[in-house]
Parts: sequence; C-alpha cells; structure tokens
Amino acid sequence: MQRRLDPLQTAIEWFQMSNDAFYALYGVNWVPKEPYYSQARRMVHSGGGSHA
Repeated sequence: MQRRLDPLQTAIEWFQMSNDAFYALYGVNWVPKEPYYSQARRMVHSGGGSHA
C-alpha cells in the first residue's frame, strides 16, 4: 500500500532538512515541482514553515 503525501507539506520539510535527512526519512531523492517549490520556499523563508 502506498501512502499519499501532501505535496506542499513535503516540500516544506524538504526545505527544512538536508538531502541525507530527507532520504533517510522518505527513502527517495526528490525535488519539489512548481507550484509547491515556490510556495514552500516562501513559507520557509518567511518563517511560516510550520504549516499544518
């Protein structure tokens, strides 16, 4: 069974951790696609990264 991840929340986490930490958690190397990349980047860099 595959789990579905929220793409925006996953992108936020991607910005907040190293590539190694992301791989250890999710088991994949991944780069968020637009529009999630830009949205997450704005949220993390503006201090709003703890969106739930």
